[in-house]
Amino acid sequence: MEIIFGLLNPNRTYLNILSEQQASQLNYYNKVYKYDNDLVKKIETYNSGALYAIDYYLDLGENETDLLDQFYQSVDYVSFFDRKIPVGIFLMEKERVYDKNVSNLLLNNHRIRVYDNKDRIVCVSSTDKNNYPYPDSTIKYSYELITTIDTDGSSSSDQFYLEFTYYKGEISGIDINEGHLVEDDKHLIDDLDDINEVLDRFGGSLSDYQYYLSPHWMPS
Repeated sequence: MEIIFGLLNPNRTYLNILSEQQASQLNYYNKVYKYDNDLVKKIETYNSGALYAIDYYLDLGENETDLLDQFYQSVDYVSFFDRKIPVGIFLMEKERVYDKNVSNLLLNNHRIRVYDNKDRIVCVSSTDKNNYPYPDSTIKYSYELITTIDTDGSSSSDQFYLEFTYYKGEISGIDINEGHLVEDDKHLIDDLDDINEVLDRFGGSLSDYQYYLSPHWMPS
């Protein structure tokens, strides 16, 4: 099993890789355990030099309750992940977050992440135990490429992503950000008022953005 040190961004889409020595000099870092096939098995989070939390990917035959009791001997916070499964044209990943100081799993500590066929995050949603999203808890991402033709006939392409937020079941904000990675240090370029401005800016039709009209994580 391979062990990698680094810093994961909150959406778990990017790992800034560090050496073990570099990581040990930080107050906060992640230690990622990977199988030889590159699948993540466990992520340990360290804070102020001490093990703080564990993220664990469940494989067939593993017992979540037994593992939780085991991990609670070392940490107060544990997240279990189910492996990604196909849902329509997307891949869906479930997460359950436990807090040792709370007797039962907190109802709002279920999360679902949805990825496209390029393994890019397209949705992060907090849900109830039945996988229904909580109001205003969902963020969705759409990836856009703009190609510009210069006067000499040459072309250049710029990558952007749109970040959709919701309020009372409808789109409340659409931000344009630079780059294809959803990271902490995103650079906000602009914000749009509604889906019509998205179509004006990037082209396409309303059907291309059908998934983004609703905060529900499930594709229609």
